Amino acid sequence: MFDERMSMRNIGGNAGLELHDSEVERIEEDAGHVSLVLAGYIHRSHGVPGVAVGSVWSQCARINVSRGSVLGAFASYPAQLWGGTLVSAAEEIDNVIPVPASFQGPVRVKLIAMSGEVIVVEGEAAEL
Repeated sequence: MFDERMSMRNIGGNAGLELHDSEVERIEEDAGHVSLVLAGYIHRSHGVPGVAVGSVWSQCARINVSRGSVLGAFASYPAQLWGGTLVSAAEEIDNVIPVPASFQGPVRVKLIAMSGEVIVVEGEAAEL
């Protein structure tokens, strides 16, 4: 999952958005495109983010889904996340999504709130 193709290489190494402990601030829908706007929990590491020793940062993150539709809803925002998955035509990622990343579809983003509420965004492609 975390390879040269998908990882953000910088002074801090690789980066990944951990869905667990991130918060969905809002969902924006415009002309068939969906943006999940998060107060993100970002791991930076010289190894695999979320696994190897590193640092954690709070950062705004946006998951953009092309030609997307939203199934389900959270009762209120911000919604603190318990976890989630991103499934594309090529792979399935559980909880820690590489930053930056681009996925070709079909794609499915499933987010689970601490409250137990679930939303699913399906579309043709996704970018983080």
